[in-house]
Amino acid sequence: MSTMQVIALILAAAGALVAVLSVPRSSAASPVRGFARSVNLAVTAEVERSVLRRVQARSLSFAGGTVLAAIVLMSLGLAGVDPGQFTAIVIVLVTYGSVALCVAVSAGAGRPWMPDGTPRMARMGAARIQDYVPGFELVGARVLSGIAVLLCVASAVAAGANGSAAVAAWWAGYAVIVVAIAAAWEVNARRVLRRSVPAGSTQQLAWNDALRASVLRDTITLPLTAGFFGAVAGPFHVLTELPLPGWIAAGAGGVVFLLAIGTALVMIPIALLAKPAQHYQRRLWPDLAAAPAVPVAAAKPSADGESR
Repeated sequence: MSTMQVIALILAAAGALVAVLSVPRSSAASPVRGFARSVNLAVTAEVERSVLRRVQARSLSFAGGTVLAAIVLMSLGLAGVDPGQFTAIVIVLVTYGSVALCVAVSAGAGRPWMPDGTPRMARMGAARIQDYVPGFELVGARVLSGIAVLLCVASAVAAGANGSAAVAAWWAGYAVIVVAIAAAWEVNARRVLRRSVPAGSTQQLAWNDALRASVLRDTITLPLTAGFFGAVAGPFHVLTELPLPGWIAAGAGGVVFLLAIGTALVMIPIALLAKPAQHYQRRLWPDLAAAPAVPVAAAKPSADGESR
């Protein structure tokens, strides 16, 4: 049994477990409780039914994406596909890509429940992507994707010049994949912002913003990861293709590796301390940003963004 097939079985089991845990009977159960805590909002009777359904749909989309990744990886394994040294990259991108696809589809399906005759509320002005996604994630995804494309193209050219047609095709193909992933995320992000979500109170407005932010942040993991792999693996391959003494190539490769590890070690604590899940509050609900998770009926939304 190949590595991809083993990982596929693990993912299938994990997806089934997540699916079972994604069916809470009330808002007091996980994953609703955990999600509400992460976005710093309370689940009141006013929004309980809608929030319960939408958070459950989000969790089920993770489960569905994990199972979809298992199916894809198992199919590749049964077909005899062997990515060789790129197996880890293929596994991670297939997994993140499958989850991102299911999250995006789930976010666009159906509409939140609201009682008939409920008045509608909206915020004046237009919300922007940066109101929902922290700068280090949004800019990071875009910059890493651009760097990855440049380095992958350089790797393809270097491999082609050395007569390694198969390797050149791989890097050229990966550059196309990175571009496609980045473009797809940008298109989907604007679709999410344009989608009309009814709200009858400030509590529902705040929850709409929190859930919209979660969709954008859940899916931006894919372009971030694809860009990171390309930006890190690309230089290694370029160095191996250049006519450099072994000690120079090894030293330069070590520097690239240390820079990648150092960047990850610095960004992880920054991300945790910044509480990115509450970024939408700091931009759109400043009155709530420093407050505990309590009903937000008295809070005032920022006029800089729009919840629709």
